[in-house]
Amino acid sequence: MYNKNMKKLLKIPFTDKAIFLKRLNKYVGLVKLNNETTTIHIHDPGRLTELIFPGNEVLINRVNNPKRKTHFDLIAAKNDNEWILVNSMYHSKIAEKIIKYNLLFSDKIELIKSEVKFKNSRFDFLVKTCKTTTLIEVKGCTLRKENIALFPDAPTKRGNKHLLELIEAQKLGFKGILVILVFPQSKCFAPNFDTDKTFSQNFIKSLNHYINIFPIQLKYSPQFSNNNFQRNSSTMSKY
Repeated sequence: MYNKNMKKLLKIPFTDKAIFLKRLNKYVGLVKLNNETTTIHIHDPGRLTELIFPGNEVLINRVNNPKRKTHFDLIAAKNDNEWILVNSMYHSKIAEKIIKYNLLFSDKIELIKSEVKFKNSRFDFLVKTCKTTTLIEVKGCTLRKENIALFPDAPTKRGNKHLLELIEAQKLGFKGILVILVFPQSKCFAPNFDTDKTFSQNFIKSLNHYINIFPIQLKYSPQFSNNNFQRNSSTMSKY
């Protein structure tokens, strides 16, 4: 999972550090910012119980959109001594950088298409080289137990469907790749049988059908400014 050379992939902005108070529902949370309580948008359907809990530090990004009910997006949460990206909006952007750096293919890439429909699913990317046409699905992993990165952290019907349809695509002559963006620093990756047995069984099944699975270790490195409302710089890097 590790690579000695760390490659910078993407800058992900944030404006403020806050204290997480409560998750109101799947997509809305409460934080304490400058001694005031405000709502934030949570752009991640996972449970995230080890990351967003009362009293934990989080990074948020101010959004200037008068039509939105929430004026901040949740970007990252503190875990031990590292920041974990918890915003799935950036997953495809990170994966696209990984593809464009040609870290998944040995042959020259001729075409990259995003949001490609195949049967009953929409996959993140279709990539053509001189030899293959590949469907790629991207998942983000935020859960770590005893230095093992685990996915998913909540049951995922969508993830199951993607695995099964990657297998179907393989039978029709496509290649299939599952990219797992691993955000907590870990020694290895495994499917989370305790949380979703069906997904984990289909994960093993997909390996037996020669679906390529790439757990890719990433590091989120925020750089803080003294001015709370200055757009801070932060970098997502691949090991």
